[in-house]
Order: sequence, then C-alpha cells, then structure tokens
Amino acid sequence: MEMLDLEKWNLQTIESVKHVLAKAESACVGHCLLFQEPIDATNSIWKFKTHLAFDPNNPPPEEDRKKLEQIFDRWAEIAQLIMSGGKKHD
Repeated sequence: MEMLDLEKWNLQTIESVKHVLAKAESACVGHCLLFQEPIDATNSIWKFKTHLAFDPNNPPPEEDRKKLEQIFDRWAEIAQLIMSGGKKHD
C-alpha cells in the first residue's frame, strides 16, 4: 500500500482553503474537513471534523451555533457515507 505524504496533502488543503477565503465576499463561519484513513490497498475509513469560526467578541446565540453544527455534521456524514461506499464508520 502506498503511503500518503501527509505534509503535501495538508499544504494543498491549506492553500485551497486560503484561495477560497481570499475570493470570499463574506465571513466564513465554519468548515468541515474530510479525512481519508487507508486501512489496506483498496479500502479507507473516511472521517470528518467540523469547525465553527465566530467572532469571539460577538458570538452567535447558542441555539444558532448548535443548528449550524448539526447542518455541518449531517453534510459531513453524507460525504463520509458516499466515500466509504455506504459503510458507516465511527
């Protein structure tokens, strides 16, 4: 099995996010990252992590934050399910 060059992938992801944010015309309040963890030559476990980014001096109401977390988590779960061929992993 080929080993992934994590530094290369992380740098490419960072540059991609920077590019999107540089072109954005409004504030980004969150993002979700999808991670591939190879388990053998043909299979991977797909994991996700949601991050919310709010102004610490003007945070949103707790209810709004929880709603956004749920939305991000649902989209991430769908991506994880699709990428893993319908197999759900914890």
